[in-house]
Amino acid sequence: MNTTETPNSAPAPQQHNGTSQAHHAPPVASQPQSQPQRGAFLEGTVSSWLNEAKAQPPIAPLFDAFWLEGELAFLFGETGVGKSILAVQIADAISRGEKIQVFDGPRKPMRVGYFAFELSASHLLKRYSDDNLFSDNFLIFEIDPRLPPPKGVNFQDLILQEIEQAIIENGIEVVVIDSLTAMPDATKDALELMRKLRLLKMRQNISMLVIGRTPKRDLSRPLTEDDMADLKHLINFCDSVFALGKSVKGKNVRYLKQIKCSSVELKYGSGNVATFRTVKRDRLNGF
Repeated sequence: MNTTETPNSAPAPQQHNGTSQAHHAPPVASQPQSQPQRGAFLEGTVSSWLNEAKAQPPIAPLFDAFWLEGELAFLFGETGVGKSILAVQIADAISRGEKIQVFDGPRKPMRVGYFAFELSASHLLKRYSDDNLFSDNFLIFEIDPRLPPPKGVNFQDLILQEIEQAIIENGIEVVVIDSLTAMPDATKDALELMRKLRLLKMRQNISMLVIGRTPKRDLSRPLTEDDMADLKHLINFCDSVFALGKSVKGKNVRYLKQIKCSSVELKYGSGNVATFRTVKRDRLNGF
């Protein structure tokens, strides 16, 4: 399913001390209350918008055609398929400015913030025993288990504000949310949460990958629209969507299939999915 949405035309990151930094805005909660209310729309002529888009550099891939710079991407799959392992592998490659095997990658190292709502330090230790394996550009954030329940404050909004503050303070350009279903109060209104994540992404001019979970399904048949029935409204908020599934070709074989793409042609759709084999060898635990 290919879409015809307009490519993201956010301004390119500015150069600062030899490295690229995103144009971070202050969190919404920290803006002065006396500031005049801005209208809901950004106004301009079609010609001016097209000229601004032409002046921007080409959109760079973060993970080939699956996820491009400046996009909100959504990766989904059933429990135990390896979504977090793949997300860590993608985030690690971005933090180094490297490609994953034959797949196109970023042009330069970027600051990555991995917000882990399911993945813990003990999980990482089991998968990656070498603590020198990762770049210092790769930061991970986990909710403090000693954090007392907030009083008089929506817990979800508090977490989103903390994420935005971490983005600003650490100069983060790429964010991974692992996972949407594990975030506070996500089961109450996942659609509203995705909307807030998209606004955060646009406000801070970053790239974002959100991970979601789907029920187990029959592996003998291909992924269909029916398998995504509960995700259709969430997908509307995303620029790119791809699914990770188990293959019938082997216990450790996985495939990635593009469901939606906004800025490039569909490359890994039905009949041409990307196939991987999961491995754990030496320093590598991934695809």
